[in-house]
Amino acid sequence: MAPTFRRHGAVALLASASALVAPRPLASKPRRPTLKATPTMGLKDTIGNIFVPPPPPPPVTVVEGAENFRLLGVPPNAEYDEVQQAVKALKEKYAGDTKRLLKIDVAKDKIAELRLRQRVSGTFGVTAEVAARDKTIGDFESQAMNRAIAKNTPKWIRKIPYMYKPFWKIDELYSNRKDRELQRAHTKTAGLYWCGFAAAATFFPGALTYIKFGAPLILVSHLAQRGQPPVPKDERGMAGAVRDPNYGDYLWSAALLTAHSVIGNFIAGFAVPFLTLLRPQQIRFVIGTGCMALGDAIWQPHMEK
Repeated sequence: MAPTFRRHGAVALLASASALVAPRPLASKPRRPTLKATPTMGLKDTIGNIFVPPPPPPPVTVVEGAENFRLLGVPPNAEYDEVQQAVKALKEKYAGDTKRLLKIDVAKDKIAELRLRQRVSGTFGVTAEVAARDKTIGDFESQAMNRAIAKNTPKWIRKIPYMYKPFWKIDELYSNRKDRELQRAHTKTAGLYWCGFAAAATFFPGALTYIKFGAPLILVSHLAQRGQPPVPKDERGMAGAVRDPNYGDYLWSAALLTAHSVIGNFIAGFAVPFLTLLRPQQIRFVIGTGCMALGDAIWQPHMEK
């Protein structure tokens, strides 16, 4: 029992002694370790650097033929007149020095050769007047083939691109308010014609034999007069003058509307099996005249003067 008593007594003595000792100050919190850049970049950094523009190139300080410009005392961007004046002044100054005059002539020739090479390669900025003249000459030469093709192309083929004047671009094609009103009235009349033909074919199928010949004639005549000024009227509201017909416009109108009617019959061939309420002849007439009326509102055979 004695050794056990001694051991417990020693433990109690040590505990009381530690309580009397002043507490040790708390140490400061350890700092968070700073991240160090590694030589290997991550995927995000690599992708981000793709969109970073490269640094600008260093300024060019070397000028081609600088010694020749320095000899004549003119800047590197000097024009021909400035070089000529400098050469004239130097020749007057060194009239008796043959060696100096020879160097001046050599420098002038080298500058002229340099200017020609720069003009050909497009590396020398010229004045706006010279650039405009060069562009005009270049365009004239580059369009030589186009002019030759246009000259040998028949007039009726060259006229086709100018005929395309759809009704949904009336505001873009015509700047005159009166012209826009005439074009809108033309489109409206073409739509009314088609509505009348479709109603007659739907409700009066017996008259289809007669209107299927009259409808194309009416649409062709209406299209041939598109773009032409209205007939002048007198004070009584009657036509005051007779306008001579343009037979070329009638031919063009017939050709354009015939092409549209062929497209309409092709479309009607697919629509006949689905539209069982009408006869196949009625369906073909309604769709065919609809395509012709659409062509009447899109094309304009009359060339604006």
